[in-house]
Amino acid sequence: VVNIVQARKPTRVAVFLKIKSPLYFNAYNEVVQKAYSTLNIPYNESCYKLFVIQKWQQLTILVFDIFNDDYDVFTVYYKANLPVLLVDYGKRLPYVKVASPELQEHINIYVANQHNYNG
Repeated sequence: VVNIVQARKPTRVAVFLKIKSPLYFNAYNEVVQKAYSTLNIPYNESCYKLFVIQKWQQLTILVFDIFNDDYDVFTVYYKANLPVLLVDYGKRLPYVKVASPELQEHINIYVANQHNYNG
């Protein structure tokens, strides 16, 4: 995880908020700010783009990009091959890991599909 963040290359972050998390009822921008802190990245509100919010009864997932200066609204409909970091906020401590290739593929396709569905 440290190598990916230190490289400052475009990366997708998926934040998992379980209902037992103390952050579950926080505003989404506060959760993103906390994820930046967890990843030890200076927070700048203009530096991230929140793409997906998926809400279930027990879990909310937020997906956003970091270090993606080449983000292009005309190509977001295509699947990106961005690495994905998972930030899991459970009951106590956050857990950060690199997504498996399968989950990375799923998240990148899902984000592209959401852009297709919502314009």
